[in-house]
Amino acid sequence: MLELFCLTAKQSWFEAALQVQAAQDRILWVEERGAYFDSSAPELISKKIELSDGAIPSGNSVAAKNLIVLARLTANSELLERAKKVLLSFESTFESYPHAACRALQALALFTAQSSEIILSAGSDGQSRKVEQYFSRTFLPNSIQVRLDKNTEFPKHHDLQALLAGKVPGEQTLIYACSANVCKAALGVEELLERGVACT
Repeated sequence: MLELFCLTAKQSWFEAALQVQAAQDRILWVEERGAYFDSSAPELISKKIELSDGAIPSGNSVAAKNLIVLARLTANSELLERAKKVLLSFESTFESYPHAACRALQALALFTAQSSEIILSAGSDGQSRKVEQYFSRTFLPNSIQVRLDKNTEFPKHHDLQALLAGKVPGEQTLIYACSANVCKAALGVEELLERGVACT
């Protein structure tokens, strides 16, 4: 849902992600462990808290990244603090067998990196494809990218207003590099392709 929101900027995906996160926090969160149960099924004799990644990432690894992305998009420090608790629960795995925590380590890298949000405001000049190609071939592992276009539902959710305010797509395609909801001056397409964008 968060990936779909970042790709389409449709507020409905963002709202759905918040609802699912709230349900996960309410049903599966274990405060004394700083992590989530894998299931709430009442027929289980013992509930499990998975803190290692296999062929399928653990729910806690995925949850940690989701919390960080939500926190960065909304500047919500409570979500970031919960992500920190989840990552701390992986401490022994990180130390003894990091190969079993690949997705959790990706979340840790995003958590410890300087906040980096990139907003693509796709104008009517048809230049946004060049920007998308640039981002597809540029390794930006610790950035969160959001694409806005003329169809963007802009912005209904108050938590997004600080990040997206003033970026309604117009005639020119513009790129904004932001950190902690504070954005640098917009870059045009040619300027981006010439200079690049600082994302780490």
